[in-house]
Parts: sequence; structure tokens; C-alpha cells
Amino acid sequence: MPLEMGEVEQMRAFQEEIARLKKVNEALMNRVEHSTDVAGSSYALFESNLLLQNKLKEHTGKLVEMNHALQREIREHKHTEKALRESEQRFRGIVENANDIIYVLAITGTFVYISPNSKNVLGYAESENLGRSFEPLIHPDDLKKCRAFLQKVIETGEKQSGIEYRIKHRDGKWRWHTTSASVLKDDTGEVCYFIGIAHDITENKTVVTQLERAYRNLREAQTQVVQSQKMAALGRLVAGVAHEFNNPVGAVQSANNTLKLAVKKLDKLIDASDPGKAESMQPAASILSIIQNCQQVVEEGMQRVSSIVKRLRTFACLDEAEIQRVDIHENLKDTISILENELKPGISIRTRFAKLPDITCYPAKLNQLFLQLIRNSNQAFERSGEITVSTRILEESVQVVVSDTGRGIPEKNLNKIFDPGFTTWGVGVGVGLGLSICYQIVQEHHGKVEVESQVGKGSTFTVSLPLDLEKRLTSMAPLPRNGA
Repeated sequence: MPLEMGEVEQMRAFQEEIARLKKVNEALMNRVEHSTDVAGSSYALFESNLLLQNKLKEHTGKLVEMNHALQREIREHKHTEKALRESEQRFRGIVENANDIIYVLAITGTFVYISPNSKNVLGYAESENLGRSFEPLIHPDDLKKCRAFLQKVIETGEKQSGIEYRIKHRDGKWRWHTTSASVLKDDTGEVCYFIGIAHDITENKTVVTQLERAYRNLREAQTQVVQSQKMAALGRLVAGVAHEFNNPVGAVQSANNTLKLAVKKLDKLIDASDPGKAESMQPAASILSIIQNCQQVVEEGMQRVSSIVKRLRTFACLDEAEIQRVDIHENLKDTISILENELKPGISIRTRFAKLPDITCYPAKLNQLFLQLIRNSNQAFERSGEITVSTRILEESVQVVVSDTGRGIPEKNLNKIFDPGFTTWGVGVGVGLGLSICYQIVQEHHGKVEVESQVGKGSTFTVSLPLDLEKRLTSMAPLPRNGA
């Protein structure tokens, strides 16, 4: 470090004083040599010269001491200057070669300093952002939380970290960053600067996104396996039930037909009997009436069993894995028939069907969709209530609406109910795949599903399906997910 101006002037004055005293000494010596002829003058001059020499030595000693002190101070200044220079070089090297961006913001949010590596990280040169606000660089959706973050730094006066936000690269792409910041205060304790370090986490975010996507794909694959297993199990069950029912139903039907023929013959015999014996035939006629009533009950029961077996087979659609043209109302009726015995006490199902044309679809999958939606509504009740299944037509699509008067879905859960694994039914009631399967089936039909709910007032699921799935498959992409 250079000498102070006062020190330089003092050094120069001492040097000039030494030179002046030397000249005075030389002049006195000359006077001694040339003035011996004056009585007593040589001794006086000699004495004066000694005094001057002593003073000169004294001043010279002081000057030498001061010179040594100044030299020591100069060496110390140079050592300090070297240490400061080395420290500054180390700090600059750390800042300029750090992987993260080191920045300083004024209290107004403008850049006072930004490390040179911002060119490598974000593509901007230092000069492009110095004196400018940070806000134009931040994604509009993240700007509010960035402002709140800086406000918290001011309020607490302590280091804050953990905020994640998107910042715009010079190429126009958004990069994910996380930052930590602290404050620098002036002598009065007022905050004047933010000092922060920003770290690029885009690659981490990408990896996390890929993992989430892989997890979703895995869950979707799981739901497909579960759905396939359910339908396969249901198909086997229906096939077994139909097989087991065929023989006894056939036997009952044969016996019923025989009984019906016998009753008709008895009835003819009674009618053809002698009118004079009508009174004696009265008990026989009464017994015949009882037999006819029993035969009618047997026939109705047999028809009911046959209808149940038929609906089971229709519901499972064992031979209809491909796209078929169906009356969607028949699918709904079959599903409701299957679920009637599952309904909680006090729960009823009401239907309001509009006049609809046949649609093309995967019948078995739609049955699974309707089954899960109605079953989900049944689970929404804690006491008596009503489930309404209605249909309507809208341009090139039909809508199936399943609504209930149950407990409803909290708003915070509305965006999660179609996620695999999410359930509010509790442990042992569900595994969180039912509505996820519903969503997947709707997507396979290139439709959409919307849900509206209010806690304590019930829920409404609206499924929109194209009239002609084959046409949709060849001309359109899947409709976006809405309300799920």
C-alpha cells in the first residue's frame, strides 16, 4: 500500500534538514580554519562546532529511527496490500468460477451485482441485467412467491432458503432454480441489499418429473391389470353361474310345461263334466285353481332367474370385447340390476332416461364404468338417500349423469379423486383404483368426465361419450381431462 501524503512530506523535510545541517557544519569548519588570527575566536568556534555536531548526530539518529519506522510501516503496508490482493483474487476466483449464480439486489429489486457465470447458466452477460429489476426474468406464476420470499427476508432479517421458481433463459426456455438470500444492513440497521445464491435444479426437476411419469404409468398399468382381472373373474363367475343354473332351470321349466299341460287337461275335463255333477266337482275346481296359481308363481320365478342369468351375461359381455353398437340404456339397466342387492338400507336408485340412439363403444368397459360410479355413490351415504342415473344427448355425444345426495367430496380432493391409489373410503374399504379405472375407460372412449360436489349435499359425475367411437378414433385425439 503506498505511503500517506503526510508521511512522504515528513520524510522529505527530514532529508532537507540533514542536508542543511551538513552545510552549516562545513561553513563553521571553514571559519575555524580561517579565523585563528582573531583572539579566542577559534576556541569559541570549535565549541560551537561541537554543539552543532552533537545536534546533528541527535537529529540524524532521530531521522534514522524514523526512517527505520517508516520502512517497517512500508513493509507492513506492502504485506497487508499483498494479503488483501491475494484474498480479493481468491474471492473473485471463487465467485467467478462457482457453479451457482451469486447476486446482490438493491432493496428495490434491481441487480447491483451478478456473478459472471450467469452467462453460462442463463445466457445473459453481466451488463445486460445490472441496474435492472429481477422480475422480468421470473415466470409470471412464480413472481408472487418470489416477492413474498424477499419480504420475509426483510421482515426476519435472517437467511431464507428453499424457494423454487422458474427463470427465463436467454433462449426463451424456462429453467428451474432454487435460491437462498440474506440481508446486508447499513450503519443505522436498515436493510440496503439482498445477497443471494441461485442454484439451477432443472435437471433434478426433469428426473423427478420422469419418475412421476413412470410412477403414473406403473399405476395405470396396475389399474389395467386389476380391471382385466376383475372382468375375467366376473366372466368366469357368470359362466359358472349360467352353467350351474342351466340344468335346474331346464328341469324346472320342463316340469312347469308338463304341469301347465296337465292343468289345461284337468280344466277341460271339469268343463266337460255332467252339469248335474257340478256341485260335486267344486272341490276339484278349487284345487285346480290353487295348482294354477302355484304354476304361475313357478313360471314367474323361472322367468326371473332366466332374466338374472341373461343380465349377468349381458353385463359381463363375454363375447363383446371389441367395439359394438349398443343401447346404452340396456347397459345401465343391467348394471343397476346387478347392484340392487348391494345398496345400503334406505338407498334407492331412480332413472331418468332420454331418448337416445344406439352408440358404438366397448360394452364390457362401459358396464365396468357405470358399476364403479354407482357403487361410488352408494358408498357416499351414511343414511338414507337417493341415487339418480340420467341420460341426455348433446350434439355428437351422449351424457350419462350419476348424482347422489350423499356426503359429497371436499374441494381439496376434487383434483385427486381420479389419481391411482387415492381413496377416502378408509382402510379395508377400497384401494383407490375404482375412479382411476373410470377415468381410464373414459379416455379409451375419447370422452371426458366431469365432477361437481359440495360437502353435505352430494356429488355429480357427468360422463360424455361420442356417439360413434369408430369415427372418433379415426378423426380425433382424446378430449382433455376436465374437472378431475
